[in-house]
Amino acid sequence: MAGLVLGGVAVALVGAWYSPALPLALVGLPSVVFALTGGNPFAPGAVTATFSLWIALALFLAVVRGVDAPPLRVAVALPVVATIALLAWMALRLGSPLASDFGGQKVQLFVAGNLMFLVAGVFVGWRRAWINVFLGVTMAVALAGALVLLVDLATGSAETVLPDRYSVSPEDDPIGLSRESAYGLLIAAYFVLAARWTSVRLFGAAALPALAVALIAGGSRGPVVGLAVGLVIFLALSSSDRTMRRRLLLLAVAAATAVVVVPQFLPESTISRSFEVVTDSGTAVTANGRLELWERAYDALADRPLAGLGTGGFARLEPVLLYPHNLLLETWAELGLVGLLLLLAFLASIVRRLARGWRAGRSEDRLMLAAVAGLFSAALVNAMFSGAIQNNRSLWLWAGVALGLAAAVRADRARE
Repeated sequence: MAGLVLGGVAVALVGAWYSPALPLALVGLPSVVFALTGGNPFAPGAVTATFSLWIALALFLAVVRGVDAPPLRVAVALPVVATIALLAWMALRLGSPLASDFGGQKVQLFVAGNLMFLVAGVFVGWRRAWINVFLGVTMAVALAGALVLLVDLATGSAETVLPDRYSVSPEDDPIGLSRESAYGLLIAAYFVLAARWTSVRLFGAAALPALAVALIAGGSRGPVVGLAVGLVIFLALSSSDRTMRRRLLLLAVAAATAVVVVPQFLPESTISRSFEVVTDSGTAVTANGRLELWERAYDALADRPLAGLGTGGFARLEPVLLYPHNLLLETWAELGLVGLLLLLAFLASIVRRLARGWRAGRSEDRLMLAAVAGLFSAALVNAMFSGAIQNNRSLWLWAGVALGLAAAVRADRARE
């Protein structure tokens, strides 16, 4: 056991020395390992804390080594400043009489997740080589989880975590599985259309059906809608590239294969749940009480539109579900207009920088920016349907990658 621990530490140090891209991309790996080994042997929060320290170490080493780090102007860009200001406001609003103990957890996880992932994403986005490694490993981890689930489904050993919803293990949230699979699908589509090497394009195409099964297996609508929005944005921004248009046939074949494969592994009830938009009566879906939660959040922000309830205050109104499952409503209800404006400034600035970088970039950069724009959009859609603010670290991660990549593209253009 001691040898395994030392070996793991050595591998972690090598990964941190190489780039923040590796710890960022491997965040989803523990779920796969725990599914194969039969459970999580660590205390709650231990894995999150370990990865936060690993990412922090990788950032520290990148600065100490003097690698091509992003300039100071990127570190003080509006998305970073708005995130830090939002964090400070969250901490300050813990003093509200309506705040809850859940608020303290939100602040801690926002630091360990959102802020850490944003900064690390900027470093990864600033170097194209790191982005390719990050995207490749991220897709490989998502594919590993999908393959574990496929084996369980094929052997009849897969268990539903919730009715009609599967995950790689009973301890894992099926929504998380669907989200990671959606990001993996978008990355696979990017590789199919943009990779230079034929082997990488074929690998991306081969991964699509398995990732599609894992996406639908979670039985969650948010990731499916997020994938659709992200894919439309990616294809729209990259449609002008001639090489990409020639490779669309391979992507279409992979997608058609996925359509055939998914029903072979999943029951119709799970598939219908993932794609259902309206109920049989024709009324809007209220699965998991989303509309009711949004109405309660709206009522709360209407009563206190300027200051909000305080960080974690919604948990006092809803002690079971804890948050409204909508990032904008959650921020406005708990942090008031100040928090909402900071969040909107963060989102708008990322969109603006992606657009400016895309206009300034060459063909290859445009394809990469289009993929990152699709991933950021998918994460944003997901945040509108599920997860508290501190559980939507993927949104800040892709925002960081977008910020770093857009800045690198514009810096290259300025040097020409």
